[in-house]
Amino acid sequence: MTHLVFINSFDRSGSSAIVNALKTVPHFTIFMQPFNSSGVRKKMYAIWDDSTPDEADKRCFESLAKFEMPIDYFASSWHEKFSSSQSFVPGNVHVLKTTINHFLVPWTKTKYPNILQYAIWRDPLDILASIIRNNVYEKSYAGAVAEILPAIESNNFLRKCFIRYVQFLDSDNKKAAFLIAVRNSFLLSHVDADKLIDYELFKTSPSKALSYFVNQFSDAEIDIDFVRNQDLSVWGHPYSPGESHRQLIDNSTLEFCQDVFHTLYSMRAKFS
Repeated sequence: MTHLVFINSFDRSGSSAIVNALKTVPHFTIFMQPFNSSGVRKKMYAIWDDSTPDEADKRCFESLAKFEMPIDYFASSWHEKFSSSQSFVPGNVHVLKTTINHFLVPWTKTKYPNILQYAIWRDPLDILASIIRNNVYEKSYAGAVAEILPAIESNNFLRKCFIRYVQFLDSDNKKAAFLIAVRNSFLLSHVDADKLIDYELFKTSPSKALSYFVNQFSDAEIDIDFVRNQDLSVWGHPYSPGESHRQLIDNSTLEFCQDVFHTLYSMRAKFS
């Protein structure tokens, strides 16, 4: 039976390593970041409802729900270079990795329930440390706080949890932490409790971390621990197993994180 699964995560959350490990599992096909440079990216900071997508967006999701690749919609070099296929393979499980679809998850679940929605958990302090180490904020998120504010102000959950922190965003590091907290908290609030992949576990036991996910679609046992400690990332500084980079987080930002990540850590507990 053919399946399509979106694996959602923030940048620097281990998603490339996870999907590259899944490439080694028979009958799994990987689509790597196809929404980059698409209409979704242009609207990634809007919480989607039926008024958000234009006709091209709608055609894209309707095609995906029928397991057809909307080639004209996708303009992603990542998809072209790193996906294991450019089209659907009948009978396979298709895993679409995306780091920009957080605010689309509830709309997609409602409109296209056969497109399954998963999330990746990585400790947000380690996400932030990797963002600092790889200079991601300046490359990808400059100006993003202003873009995301309307969504926070219009959503009861986000407004209640995060609007009070806006006045403290006096550095790029704090802005990056704020974006991690807001987007990942929204994502976890809309992902089912059995649909979380734990990158912290994956680092030490890839097979254990992914066996439950794989077994949702196949009875086969997997043994992919051979990928442990391999550098499966696509870009950025080389993976350094067992090494923490939290020392890159300045003390002022670390103190800010203790507050702004509180909601995210609390939400982690709902997942089995």
